[in-house]
Amino acid sequence: MQELVSVNSVISKPEEAKISVYDRGFLFGDAIYEVTRSYGKVFFTIEEHIARLRRSAEAINLDLGKSDQKIIEEMYALAKEGGEEDVYIRLQVSRGNCAFQQVSIKPKNTSAANYVMYLHKLKNWEPKYYEKGISLGVAETLRNNKKAMDPNIKSGNYLNNILGLLETEGQYDDCILLTKEGLVAEGSTFNVFMVKDKTVYTQPDDFDILQGITRKIILELCESNQIKLQKKAFSIEELLQADEVFVSSSTKEVMPVLKIGKQNFQEGGGEITKRLASLYKDYVIKYCEKAAKDHPIDF
Repeated sequence: MQELVSVNSVISKPEEAKISVYDRGFLFGDAIYEVTRSYGKVFFTIEEHIARLRRSAEAINLDLGKSDQKIIEEMYALAKEGGEEDVYIRLQVSRGNCAFQQVSIKPKNTSAANYVMYLHKLKNWEPKYYEKGISLGVAETLRNNKKAMDPNIKSGNYLNNILGLLETEGQYDDCILLTKEGLVAEGSTFNVFMVKDKTVYTQPDDFDILQGITRKIILELCESNQIKLQKKAFSIEELLQADEVFVSSSTKEVMPVLKIGKQNFQEGGGEITKRLASLYKDYVIKYCEKAAKDHPIDF
């Protein structure tokens, strides 16, 4: 497919896309973002992604300058220009450019927000990650405290997560970040669940985690399908003693965990992991069928 980038509504090839070197996202990570994917021609839960983008913007006092509907229309316009189904869009919004071409951390007197959208063909995870599972290392780098940087602000500054990945690179597929108390926070780009005695455990909503949109769907699926669920903080020691472990994100969906450090788990996930993975796929199909019927999109 034709990979494209939209900078402030101007669509171009990646090599032609330009953003100012004075952009605050580039300089300071003073930006927010969302990642969404399409199934066919339907962007899955796109309204919830843009609603979360707006919550992130409000949390850092960033004026988006556009309505939610306008942002969604521009995302679909970019996808239509690309002309492919099953795509990935990363939308980043920075506070704008520093005023008067000066590098200043002060957020006053900046330009209007800068919008950058990246369109790529979705690269699905290899089947082995669902047939066997993902391996995770436990990073020594700790998750930023919520009072320092709330993970529910999807900030363009991802250095905390990158440091965790650098520690585990070459040994594991990804990493888990802990709090200073030794409690499991989340992965580099995903939520972490454990299953013990046929009960699914996830951290409380107000814990040091991003309240993922996929996570929210999983919680709804547990409730509607009589799968026992508890919102409870758990330690790395408890996680290692779990019967099953799985992770979730928009691109990973429900992915089983095969290994954490030296601890192995059932290949391909246990009974509940497999059931939730199947229920999630059914949820996606029903959502996309309804969305395509209610709001048909012609790429």
